[in-house]
Parts: sequence; structure tokens; C-alpha cells
Amino acid sequence: MNKGYIASLLKPLSTKTAGRKSWGIDLETVIVPFFVATNATGDTQIEREALGCPLRLAYQKDGSVKFSDNGKPVIQIAKPITQAVRMLRENFIATLQDHAHTVATEQADLYNSEIQACMKAGKPIAEHDSVKLGEAIAEQKRQAVAHVESLVNSTDEAELVEANS
Repeated sequence: MNKGYIASLLKPLSTKTAGRKSWGIDLETVIVPFFVATNATGDTQIEREALGCPLRLAYQKDGSVKFSDNGKPVIQIAKPITQAVRMLRENFIATLQDHAHTVATEQADLYNSEIQACMKAGKPIAEHDSVKLGEAIAEQKRQAVAHVESLVNSTDEAELVEANS
């Protein structure tokens, strides 16, 4: 595995965008230009019409335009692009898994010592969260009991009998 490639993945290089996203990646500024470039170099053969019009109106099975519950027309990303992004994602995940496996196998001592250090560093956080969760659950129980008691105290016996009938 190319160590420089892995290192480059871990450096902040991008800026935030507000466009349509696929897999959390901006369609207009990243995905389409990337796939146009890979088409140009012959690495992909994504239909030009998909890259030329990546956002499409969605249609129902009967051919009518699809609308969301709020009445807006549904816009979707062209299927060839979503399929290519899915493949890119799967390959990326495989690369991450392969890198972890390679390091764990070839540098087991370093990998295992890093695992131990991470577990030790995370232990106080897990313990703190456990205590806070226990306190929150106890508080919820206390509030529920207080609520039931207030209902019982505010209701006379006749109303209780009537409510249980």
C-alpha cells in the first residue's frame, strides 16, 4: 500500500460545499468532475448524458412525475452516477480494510500497542458516560414516579374507579 496515499487521505484538504451530495460528496464540484476525468482517461465509461445532466426528475412506476409529501418534485441523481459512486465507496472501504489488515499483520507490535493505548485513553470516557447514563435513567424514573403521584393526588377516588372501569 502506498504510504503517501494513506497519509494524503488523513490531511484536511477540502472546503465545505452546499450542493447536492452522493455519499456525502458534493456532486457538482467533486463527483461529476472526477468521473468526467476518469472517462477522459478511459478509466470509466459512464454515460455522457448522466454526467451532462446528473440531476433528474424522478418518476412514478406509471410514468407520472414523483412528488414528495410536501408537494415538491423529487429530484434524484442519475443511476449511472449513483452506481459508480457505490463502486467507488465499496473500493474505498476495501482499501481501508486492506490497509488496516496489512498494518496489523506486518507491524503487529505497533498495531497492538496502539489498540491498547486507544482503549486506555477511551476507558475514562466510557466510565463517565456509564455514570451519566445511570444518573439520567434514575432521574427519568424519579420524574415518572412524581408524575404518577401528582395524578393520584389530584384525582379523587371516584374518578380513579371510573377511569379503571
